[in-house]
Amino acid sequence: MEKTIEQWGVDSQGEKVFLIKISNSKGHSVALSNYGARVVSIIVPDKNGMLEDVVLGYDSLAGYIKGNEFFGASIGRYANRIANGKFTLEGVTYNLDKNHGEHHLHGGVPGFSHRTWKMIETDEPNSFAFRITSPKGEGGYPANVITTLTYTWSDDSCLNIAMQAIADAETVVSLTHHSYFNLGGEGAGNIENQTLMLKSSFFLETDDKLIPTGNFVLVDKTVMDFREPVRLKLGLDSAAKEIAIADGYDHCWIVDGYKGELIEVASLTDSVSGRVMKVRSTLPGMQVYTSNGLNGIVPGRTGQIYKHRDAVCIEPQLFPDSPNHANFPSSVLSPEEPFDEVIEYSFSCV
Repeated sequence: MEKTIEQWGVDSQGEKVFLIKISNSKGHSVALSNYGARVVSIIVPDKNGMLEDVVLGYDSLAGYIKGNEFFGASIGRYANRIANGKFTLEGVTYNLDKNHGEHHLHGGVPGFSHRTWKMIETDEPNSFAFRITSPKGEGGYPANVITTLTYTWSDDSCLNIAMQAIADAETVVSLTHHSYFNLGGEGAGNIENQTLMLKSSFFLETDDKLIPTGNFVLVDKTVMDFREPVRLKLGLDSAAKEIAIADGYDHCWIVDGYKGELIEVASLTDSVSGRVMKVRSTLPGMQVYTSNGLNGIVPGRTGQIYKHRDAVCIEPQLFPDSPNHANFPSSVLSPEEPFDEVIEYSFSCV
């Protein structure tokens, strides 16, 4: 294993931003940054041994600072949407930033994704950690929260993300990872012919603003059924109401047999390159987003203009809008019960 650290630039507040690269014995690598505690690149081989980046991103720190996308970012305090930007906890109603129409998205502005985290060196040559403190009232949330993320890159090309958060009073927290994956390569274009499998028999029904209604819907005989491998194109080309609402997939699936243990929840395959990504997590849900918001304007790392559906995000997480649904797994964080979850993305070829 080899780990290098170099200064990448400074953020808008003048804080130093670094780029950390970890390479395993096979030459497969991951690049991380303390800006957004994000993944900047994941370079793994195709079936012919050609190394390519499989996540979308910018070619400089300036792109990440100016851009609205969440390329490779850590998301918090609360991943996904909270309806009408408010929730009630212990009889007190909290009003959050409304940064997605009338709703709250990904922790508000700036959220964890567009802030510089503290660097924490680890003793292991294949890992690195980042920490951020979110003060009481930030984004409208109660309690002071300290979040620590530890990335570990293995010799068999598995990226483990250990996510921990502690609070000094009750609040709500939901963390996730937001890489935009294209197993054909960062500049390969449309992902519609890549094949997805999800360990899920139900998904969360939403309204036309993608806010959960509270209903769990069986995937059987719908375009939401990925219990067996299915090309994304089959659903994306359909007239299903779920696809029409989101202009693609942007939905949360419920993990079958959830027990809080680290299990495989999804796999993505690109038959052309032969690359396979398996996703494991300890969380009860997973948001799948087919980058419907990429509008053909954002220039990518290698000059490719990113377009609609040029990537897919698989984001294990607690359920969106959980604080407003008593029948959802609780997102309440207390001093006695910290947030302690894991997400893994592992890469191989067939």
